[in-house]
This record gives sequence, structure tokens and C-alpha cells, in this order.
Amino acid sequence: MFKFRRLITGLLVVMFCMASVVKLTDQIDNNAHQIMKKEFSRFAKVNPLTLLFKVSLDPVKFMKGYGIIEGIIGVLLLIGTKPVRLMASFAGLVIMGTTLQMLIVLGDPKFTLIPASFASICLLLNIYLVATRPEEPETREKME
Repeated sequence: MFKFRRLITGLLVVMFCMASVVKLTDQIDNNAHQIMKKEFSRFAKVNPLTLLFKVSLDPVKFMKGYGIIEGIIGVLLLIGTKPVRLMASFAGLVIMGTTLQMLIVLGDPKFTLIPASFASICLLLNIYLVATRPEEPETREKME
């Protein structure tokens, strides 16, 4: 079970950190960064803030904000304590749910939903594995 939990956490960390890097800089993969810019110009028109509250968003700032949040989630999943990993997983679910909502509203082909759906399933599994994990034993310094 320990190896499986580590595998799921590793997958999530890689997915969120890679997505973050692509959104924040064009130094790694310029082509992917340009594609993200085009996608976020579409996402800015159909995100929940725009649909519900009529707030217009700058697509570049929206993309950078999304990238920063994804990077923070990836780091917290890697180094956070149990409650922090749970909160990061819930935040990741919100991000993935928002992404799925925007793709569905845009009418994109169903296969474009696969990455966000896969990440959501991994996040739900991660929440279960972290929540059911027994508490870590006290360290020697705490015992003395």
C-alpha cells in the first residue's frame, strides 16, 4: 500500500508541476506555452467568474494564476503534512473541476476531458489513501 500511495502522489506531483511550468514560462517548451495561451484566451470567456459574476479576466494573468496555484499544489502534495496534503488534494479537485467545466462549456471533444478526469480520479484516490493512513509514530525527540 505504501508503494501505491507513493506512486499516486508522484504522478500528481509530476502532473501539477509540469502543468505549472508550461503555464508560467516559455523557456521549457515554447510550443506548449503558446497553445496554453490560446486555450486560456478561450477559458477566460467561460470560467465560473465570468459566467456567474460577469467578471472579465485577462487570459495571460488567468493562465499565470492557474500555473502558480498548480505549482503550489504540486509542492504541497510532495512535502506537506497529512492535513496539508489533504487540503492540497481538495484544492486540486477544485482546479480540475473548473477545468472540466470550462472544457464542457466550450464544447471541446470528449477526449480533451481525459487528462483532467484522470487527475481528478488520482486526487480522489490520494485523498482516500492519505485520510486512511495511520498516524506517523512519534520521533525519538518527541518521546524524550
